Amino acid sequence: RSDIFVTTKVPSRFYGLENSQKNVARYLKELGLRYIDLVLIHFPKSPIPILSRGECGEKDLSDAECRAETWKGLSKVRANGMVRNIGVSNFDQGQMEEIMSLNLAPIANNQFQYNPWVPDWQEETFQYCQENNIAVTAYASLGSFMQKAKAFSTIQSLNDIATAHGRSVA
Repeated sequence: RSDIFVTTKVPSRFYGLENSQKNVARYLKELGLRYIDLVLIHFPKSPIPILSRGECGEKDLSDAECRAETWKGLSKVRANGMVRNIGVSNFDQGQMEEIMSLNLAPIANNQFQYNPWVPDWQEETFQYCQENNIAVTAYASLGSFMQKAKAFSTIQSLNDIATAHGRSVA
């Protein structure tokens, strides 16, 4: 077990103080583990509002209140040893500042799209994470579909390097 780092996410339908804790307990049971290394809040708010009708919807919480309640729940399971680290996914600087102002468990990680073509706000998010000892896990590190097409076809140095090594640009 010490050789495998297990990361999972709490999807928006399981946000909230109680739901987040129950979801982590369910993950542990389903995975047959004593602890999870990292649990992330998947999005700062549900990308599909109808899916957020769980605990936060029942309590009529704002997105910020829902994030705070979910962080409180994850901080509790961390304090109980069920989770070693908690983090976020797709959060910007302001949303991370909200979480940090709760003075609960630290944000261990932020997983978000990061590549040479990201907009300025994502570069600012990366810099904020670096300045605050928040690890970054990049997804789409080669860019989104449109970014890849542009990079792979127009950046000659990438094509030259790939050709020299008998590999694709990716």
